[in-house]
Amino acid sequence: MGRRLLALAMFVVFVARVAAQDAASAESAYRAAVAAATAEYVRILKEAVVVETKKGDLDAALAVRDKIKAIECKASIGSLLPKLAGTNWIADKGATFEWKADSTFLHKGGVRPCIAVDATHLVIYFDPTRVDVLEFDKDLTKFERFQLSSQPKSIEAGKRKGGDSLCLAVDATRVVNFFDNTRVDVLVFDKELTKFEHCKLSSQPKPIEAAKRAAK
Repeated sequence: MGRRLLALAMFVVFVARVAAQDAASAESAYRAAVAAATAEYVRILKEAVVVETKKGDLDAALAVRDKIKAIECKASIGSLLPKLAGTNWIADKGATFEWKADSTFLHKGGVRPCIAVDATHLVIYFDPTRVDVLEFDKDLTKFERFQLSSQPKSIEAGKRKGGDSLCLAVDATRVVNFFDNTRVDVLVFDKELTKFEHCKLSSQPKPIEAAKRAAK
């Protein structure tokens, strides 16, 4: 009886491993298919830019180009955090930066909201008056940290006019507008989304410290 139970347990483990492998393969194939379809769509859009430009319709060409930028930005944002999953980093001043396997971010052992901006930049949210920007090298072996801070200022609800920024949601009521490594705005909305507090955060042009990826 004991041997039968052991054999059954071993069979269940075997089936579970095969299922896990199949799931991983399916996920990999799905991601590859999405990437291929996205690349083809971008190629078609780039051809459309050329066509509209030759026709002299610059507004249409710019509209298509903005769509391309949005697609490429979304693709790069989705690729950064999975690459950081399971890594540990140690800064010059001793602070630790860790991304768990599920991409949960820990700073000095505490969980913090972490938002990818593009393939090499991300924002760490502490509160409306403090965010950090990490700028990675292209090989993701090191980064420089910019600390941005400010005093909160309440203004009436509205839309920002002028200036290029990337709007990133922290959660249901907090939004980060990313301009560059030294300029980030934080909007903290009320639950009904009728008003918000607007905090302008800035940093010195130089990073406050650098960090390197720790060996596994």
